[in-house]
Amino acid sequence: MEIRNFGICGANSRQIADRELPAVEAFRPTLALVLAGTNDCGNRDALLPPQAFRANFREILARLNAMGSRILAMTLPPLIDRAFKATAGEAPFQGILPNERVKAVNAIIAEETARAGAALVDLYAAFTATDLESIYGYIRHRRNYDGVDDGCHPTHTGYLKIAGLLAERIRALGWDASRIACIGDSITYGAYTEGEGKADRAGRNYPGILHRLLEPATEPAKAVPESIQKAIVYQVSMRAFSEEGTFAAVTARLDEIAATGADILYLLPFAEADPDGDRDHWSARQKASGCDNPRNPYRISDFFRVDPEYGTEDDLKALVSAAHARGLKVLADLVYFHAGPSFAKRHPDFVQRNADGTPADGAWAFPKLDFSNPALREHLWTNMEWLVRDFGFDGFRCDVGSSVPLDFWEEGRRRIERIKPEIVMIDEGMRGDDQRAAFDVNYCFPNGCLQTILAGDLPAEDFFLILDDVEAGACRGTRFLRNYDNHDIANDCYESRLERLNGPFAADMLLVLCHTVGGIPFLYCGCEWNDAARHSIFANKGQFTIDRGGDHRQRQALLRRLAELHRSEAAFWRGTRTAVHTNYPAQILSYVREADGRRLYVALNFSTHPLRFRPQGLDLAKAGQPLLAARAEAIGGEVEIGAYGYIALPLE
Repeated sequence: MEIRNFGICGANSRQIADRELPAVEAFRPTLALVLAGTNDCGNRDALLPPQAFRANFREILARLNAMGSRILAMTLPPLIDRAFKATAGEAPFQGILPNERVKAVNAIIAEETARAGAALVDLYAAFTATDLESIYGYIRHRRNYDGVDDGCHPTHTGYLKIAGLLAERIRALGWDASRIACIGDSITYGAYTEGEGKADRAGRNYPGILHRLLEPATEPAKAVPESIQKAIVYQVSMRAFSEEGTFAAVTARLDEIAATGADILYLLPFAEADPDGDRDHWSARQKASGCDNPRNPYRISDFFRVDPEYGTEDDLKALVSAAHARGLKVLADLVYFHAGPSFAKRHPDFVQRNADGTPADGAWAFPKLDFSNPALREHLWTNMEWLVRDFGFDGFRCDVGSSVPLDFWEEGRRRIERIKPEIVMIDEGMRGDDQRAAFDVNYCFPNGCLQTILAGDLPAEDFFLILDDVEAGACRGTRFLRNYDNHDIANDCYESRLERLNGPFAADMLLVLCHTVGGIPFLYCGCEWNDAARHSIFANKGQFTIDRGGDHRQRQALLRRLAELHRSEAAFWRGTRTAVHTNYPAQILSYVREADGRRLYVALNFSTHPLRFRPQGLDLAKAGQPLLAARAEAIGGEVEIGAYGYIALPLE
């Protein structure tokens, strides 16, 4: 497949015909995607009346037809008149403001597209189905890189929406998509986005995203044992887990952890934290926390010392041994992208330097480690070996692992596999080929948008736009963690944890999503207690801890059932996922999972309103008894589902 981006910033329909079409004609695409007219309607320097647009658009379609190209045109996305009046005033628009012009031009686009025998994707209808003023919406009426008001630019979600709608329509039409021309203005060009003006797979404009969706990565991920594919991970932030905040306190509750169904225990960093009190070397999050604690567990002073805050080396060994006795693997958190200022002073050759010789700080104001130094690499590989050999760890979660050279991780894995062959490696981040050799699992589950959907600022069905884009850029068969909460999310929510904002039913529903959407469920400590307390990785001992005071029996029973289903139903941990549309795209997320000929349907209600719907293309009259349901039932081929309800049905 070859996709080319012919978009030109600021171009109106006349300029598209004059400046883009000659190059398109030389390319001779099998399929042309056309989004023309935004500047005709909203750019004060390129305005054209509707009758002029019609003539130009008719010419564009005729010339594309003449070269034998199939044509898929798009209506214009909506424009917010307020934003244009604020930057250009009303005078340039001569009494007809941008969005009224858009409506008139869209009527012309529909008429001329039908006249030319082309197909149409209605962006206007899709975009206006959401709140256009939401900061999480599809359109940003300002430049993406600095927030200055400047016309109409899609957000990343907007680009995902455009690409997703196009990909769905192209597949449905079955047209030859071997040579695609993307024709249009700055929206097509992808102004101010990564990959602007291009259509390569790494781009964040719609041509780049479409490229990933239509031609996903084909290199396979490395094979892993079935036990990893079926695994459930439980994360422990020791400062939040108990008032004691120690290894011993975790050991004492291992039976409770195992009862969640988890079989991998992952500990936040326990290496000696840097005590340096100079706030210039504290991250913005650390300063904002109000905890006034310099000892950030992700700002390490000595990789080979266990921080006495959590206990002794023997305490840590006892925890790992007790976890193994219960069938739990244990992972340590490796923080190798950066270190604390004290580490930089002791190992001046191990950190990157600025031109003036001072340590080069990374994104969180900590000195970045210098992987061009072979001695630094040996230091860290030895650290990995030490943790596996001397403490019995079964693998690692690698903090911002995609910011560390991949060949470092590949060699590190080779070394620790000599000590323990069945090792588990999880990468926080993704660069596409992580699971070629180094890693077994990646983060990159779009958990950040789940709260946005719950707030009504993003349609539930758009969750799959984001998820599909992530997965299309990874090795074929890449495995992902599935979670709605973790130490970073809990840390940044302060008093507004999801269980507090939306209640336990919403958290139940998201746990169902994480166990059934495919991948490896990830549980954050306290979820089994319906915990809504504030957590902070910067906390002092006993400052913010899990609230275990409520009735948690229903949650624990749900976790046990979800663990059973996740492992017994192959469709929930491997196989394929197909999104299923309903007439409530903003509220309902539904999908079919399939493996070995068994098909399972899942529906989730992200709203507080009871809804009744018939899933498109599915005959639920033949469905079996629910595998799982709360506030939901299947009735006569329809689903009736209450607030934050969910249902999982086998399709017979």
